[in-house]
Amino acid sequence: MGAGRPDDAESFADLLQGVKVDAVNIFPISGMDVGEFWINSLKVRGIVPIVRGLQTYRGYTTPEGGYVESHAWRRIYDEALQKGVRDLQVPANRPEEIRETIKNIQALEVPEIRGICKAEKIEIDWYPTGFGRQGGGNWET
Repeated sequence: MGAGRPDDAESFADLLQGVKVDAVNIFPISGMDVGEFWINSLKVRGIVPIVRGLQTYRGYTTPEGGYVESHAWRRIYDEALQKGVRDLQVPANRPEEIRETIKNIQALEVPEIRGICKAEKIEIDWYPTGFGRQGGGNWET
């Protein structure tokens, strides 16, 4: 799912539930109001929202010449976690950013989230993308 519109979330989630979809990748770049509608609409129907923040390709953030502020993807992950999402899609070809994401999650001040990520165990399901020609190698992060 791309940015989506809030008023599309429920009807589309109904459609997905009807065809027995288990999980959906969402990319709430339009803001967390949109993200919240989609997350809630999916969760209520038993569909797992997988939230994507950072893209695999260069030129996405403003320092790379893109349109999205450089810290926007961190906020997407943080706010999704605060809304109960535990499945995140991350770019395997950007290991430094993933390490930083994990560090940010460890530092979150939301009581139900603090302690989820520990060095020895991560209780979030990570969905890496960007392997092969996009440069993602070993998934060591």
